Amino acid sequence: MRFCKYLIFFSFCFSSCSLFENSELEVSYIHFNRPNHLTTVEQGSNVHNIKDLWIEMDADDLGVFPTDKTVPFLPQSNESTIFVFAGIKNNGIQTDAVIYPFYDFVEIEKTFVPGEIDTMTLDFEYKPETLFSFVEDFDGGLLFARDEDEDPDSGMTIQSQSGNNYGEMIPSEEHPQIGVSNIINYNDIPLNSQPVYLELEYRNNTPFTIGIIGQLTSDTDFTNVKILITPKEEWNKIYIDFTNEVNLSQLNAYRIVFATVWDENGVDDQFVHIDNVKLLHF
Repeated sequence: MRFCKYLIFFSFCFSSCSLFENSELEVSYIHFNRPNHLTTVEQGSNVHNIKDLWIEMDADDLGVFPTDKTVPFLPQSNESTIFVFAGIKNNGIQTDAVIYPFYDFVEIEKTFVPGEIDTMTLDFEYKPETLFSFVEDFDGGLLFARDEDEDPDSGMTIQSQSGNNYGEMIPSEEHPQIGVSNIINYNDIPLNSQPVYLELEYRNNTPFTIGIIGQLTSDTDFTNVKILITPKEEWNKIYIDFTNEVNLSQLNAYRIVFATVWDENGVDDQFVHIDNVKLLHF
């Protein structure tokens, strides 16, 4: 796409009146509610964390807008074609706004009425070419059962609350380190700079790390810790970009690793909860 992250964003969000005040055409508006994410059973949870809408109309880039906002449009003809792309915060970083490569765009054929405010709720879906190395919702066997901390008495277990299963890691003074990864090494990950992302939901009262382990041979692994996740009281969804790590390493197969360490200055009952983990690529 030809979008520039800084281009027009502030003009539309904070000074749209001045942007259009010298135009002879009349502005119309669309209020975009918080969007939906539609999934199939095989694609897992439909929970999303779409933060922005990247909008194009009649081949012109209009800018980036937060969800649940009213967006001004200045159509050049009675009927216009609008393309809306789902935006996320890459790796959970608020200043790193990107179009999520695995959500398909929404096309809208729109006849504007001057001065009118329309309301829409968009439905985003995964692109048809999206592939899933795995989808872990903790409703079956535990995928993250490989021990990475040399402590056979620590690990991840499946817990349930209000009918929902999730993975749990509980560090303690007796078992201060927990590290787990997939029981399977996945060799379907593309090594040609195509996007590779991990989606997951989490809540935690102690920090934990997320990384990727690449396998060179059956007994030689390389671990790359990608991100440190700070405590979050409520469930939160994050999109983690492993494209560079995979492209630079060019190894035979990969697995995801989660790790946490007992914080002697933290709360008494420390935990990390993880749910709806997906590894995606094309």
